[in-house]
Amino acid sequence: MVTVSTRLAPGSNDNTAESLLHVRISDNGTGLAKKDQSVVFDPFFTTKEPGKGTGLGLSVSYAIVKGLKGGMTIENNEAEGAVVEICLPLAGCGVVEQAV
Repeated sequence: MVTVSTRLAPGSNDNTAESLLHVRISDNGTGLAKKDQSVVFDPFFTTKEPGKGTGLGLSVSYAIVKGLKGGMTIENNEAEGAVVEICLPLAGCGVVEQAV
């Protein structure tokens, strides 16, 4: 099962307060092996068999998030799945904050 949650939070970027969008994506799969955690964002890293994947998904996603001056982390529980958290600054993105 995949769960996606979002939240807005105050933050600072270059000492200027601005709102941040946090996107948290978690699953209940097998998780990552500890040896793979440090290389999971590397281009062409994959745990799939040869010919079954290129290993570019997380690498490209990481580059896009960094290009938007955000951050991306991965947390792992080898027996209970993984959690990817993306944090993006909202200033300058054309996003209008609204209370819902």
